[in-house]
Parts: sequence; C-alpha cells; structure tokens
Amino acid sequence: LSQLKELALSGTQVHGDIAVVQPLSQLNELDLHYTKVHGDIAVMQPLSQLMYVRLTNTQVHGDIAVFQSLSQLEQLYLADTKVHGNKGTLEQQLPNCEIYI
Repeated sequence: LSQLKELALSGTQVHGDIAVVQPLSQLNELDLHYTKVHGDIAVMQPLSQLMYVRLTNTQVHGDIAVFQSLSQLEQLYLADTKVHGNKGTLEQQLPNCEIYI
C-alpha cells in the first residue's frame, strides 16, 4: 500500500482514524468526504505528494497549518470538520490551492 496514489472512499461507511494514511507516502489524492473518519490532521504533514484533500463532513480535527508545507496542494476541502487555524495565512502559503473550510 505504500505506493498507493489515490484513496477515494467518499460517501461510504468507512470509519476510523485518519492516522492510517500516514504511511502512504506516495498518496496524491485523498477523498474521504462524507465518511465517519476522525482524528488529528497533523498525521498528514509528511504526505508531501498530496494534491487533492477532500475531508468535508468528517470528524477530523487539528490546526490547518500542517498543510503549509504541502506545496503541491491544489484542492483542500475541510468544510464541516473540527479543524481550526488561519485560512488567510494558509492561502498565502498555498496561492494555487482552492481552500474551503
């Protein structure tokens, strides 16, 4: 699984801690919106290949600053979650990224 590039399980009954994605170092698309996934988004910081993150309407939490170093991000959807942080600062760090919080 370490070579997995796309994980798309949106709208399914999948549940559990977001930490399970941390070993997926080649992941460039993570789509788990409208699932019962939970946990701290800090585990995503090492996933430097991420381009698309869709976690809308999940129970994830944490500071959005973890995404500042993910320079390849093009879409970051975190609406209806428990995340917090300064969206304006993140938009400055990731000027080519669509950010919805």
